[in-house]
Amino acid sequence: MKRTLSLILSLTLCLSLAAPAFAVGSDFVIENGVLTQYKGSDTVITIPEGVTEIGPEAFSRVAFKLTDVTLPQSLTKIGSSGFWGCVKLEAIDIPASVTEIGDNAFASCRSLTRLTIPGTVKTVGNGAFMDCTALAALTIESGVEELGGSAFWNCTALTEAVLPDTVVKMGSNLFTDCTSLHRVVLPDNPQVAAEWKNRVNTALFSGCTALEEVVNSPFEYDNRQAESNRAVINGWVNPGAYVTPQSQTVTALSNQICANIDNDYDKAHAIFRWVAENVVYDFEHFYGRKASVSNTAEEVLDSRLAVCASYTRLTQALLHAQGIPALYVSGVSTNGITDTRGNAGHAWNMAFVDGRWVIIDSTWGRASADDPATGELKDGGGVVNEQWFDPKELFFSQSHTAQSTFSAQPADIPSAWAQDGVWAAICGKLVPNDLQGAYAASITREEFCRLMVKLVEEKTGKPLPAPAAPFTDTQSPAVAAAYGAGIVKGTTDTTFTPDGSITRQEAAVMLSRTAGLLGLTAGAGETFADGGSIALWAADGVAFTSGLVDSTGAKVMGGTGDGAFSPLASYTREQAILTALRLSRCGQ
Repeated sequence: MKRTLSLILSLTLCLSLAAPAFAVGSDFVIENGVLTQYKGSDTVITIPEGVTEIGPEAFSRVAFKLTDVTLPQSLTKIGSSGFWGCVKLEAIDIPASVTEIGDNAFASCRSLTRLTIPGTVKTVGNGAFMDCTALAALTIESGVEELGGSAFWNCTALTEAVLPDTVVKMGSNLFTDCTSLHRVVLPDNPQVAAEWKNRVNTALFSGCTALEEVVNSPFEYDNRQAESNRAVINGWVNPGAYVTPQSQTVTALSNQICANIDNDYDKAHAIFRWVAENVVYDFEHFYGRKASVSNTAEEVLDSRLAVCASYTRLTQALLHAQGIPALYVSGVSTNGITDTRGNAGHAWNMAFVDGRWVIIDSTWGRASADDPATGELKDGGGVVNEQWFDPKELFFSQSHTAQSTFSAQPADIPSAWAQDGVWAAICGKLVPNDLQGAYAASITREEFCRLMVKLVEEKTGKPLPAPAAPFTDTQSPAVAAAYGAGIVKGTTDTTFTPDGSITRQEAAVMLSRTAGLLGLTAGAGETFADGGSIALWAADGVAFTSGLVDSTGAKVMGGTGDGAFSPLASYTREQAILTALRLSRCGQ
């Protein structure tokens, strides 16, 4: 008998050790169907059937260690802060009986990875799931009608949110600081559209730095801002037209900032960071308490004070010193601070890097914080706000509306047949800034040298050496480099005639020499109807370039139509750029 009892006790003990801790009925304080408090200490909890409501802060005692909870099918309401701060809770299955989720009900449940809100839930309270930083999978079923303000604030793992058409009310700051959110489908609902189309300063997507697509947007102002911001580049714009020489002071600093950086994007980023870290916002001027002491880039560097206009001028100057095209864009900040006159005017930059225009707002990027004494923004003591370097268009358009536009003069726009190729060459960094324009003009001998040298350096990743050349009429480094590489010769032993134009046959010869320098080989050349007009010294070059085919199947330099080559015809900038582009694509 004793041995049997002992065995039973042993088995009982083993089972109790193996089973997880779970809540027992006596741990629950239930009043009229409302669970007002959980007094136990277990990590795995099953709430008994019959409970209709989770009361405020009901699980505050175990919030720090609760890992699993099963809700009863009798539940109709999850009250405010009911599971607030349950940092180890990884999943929650909300039964279809629930009709209301209260304010902050699951706030700061930072291990919660998935969530389905059933269609029976009519109201989701303010901040209900805010700061659920691991929440990556969100499903909101049809039937949900109200989503409270800040309901998903700082859900940083959330990438997509689809709101059903049954939603008729959305609170402000609904997805604020959801930094991974790239796509949102808003309800296609006339009531939502009517309520929201003219609302501003609601910060629905504030801080959503990855936002790329908003479907069914009811926000007329958002659409207008996005269109306005895109229209800054109005039609054809030559980036090289927006690079200007800078003072020694600005150039020296720019070179210091960008030392040991070998690409334009990282150079632009470094300049943004330097300005944001080293220039203090001039609040005394902004609030009309003193006159500005810094308008130009040099004055900002002297005073280290600026408002948005001078932040933008300094950033632009530092970019230009690196040869990076940059625009000064004026506009309006829709949720920024205003001066004493109610002015919300703002300015920022757009820089052309990696074949695209990148937005840079150094003013908003500066390290700053609210002064608790005055409520004013003060600089210092913080970190650079990186979200204002190369922000996504939709995110940027939540707070910025551009008013200025930029476009090229008709004479600086390539012919229609050449535009795609010229733009591809510009994006490929094959076209020096000052050759972006006057595309129909004849290219000079010196300009063609620069085009070829640029091509070789981009293809090889190495600078061409520029040994001393024998020419008395030019000191151009590009001419010296092209001459030293065997790409060009002089018009005499001592002259180069840098401003002279070149013919098509001369261009073919120089292109063939450049191709040889790159180790390229060609197939059989084309036979031209006017081949007898091609000079003997140019015949091989013409044959080579007409037999050299790029990766798209285009000949580097073909004929002019009707089987002719036109060897003595002039050679325009756009023609030279297109042949340089094709040559760059050979051997790929």
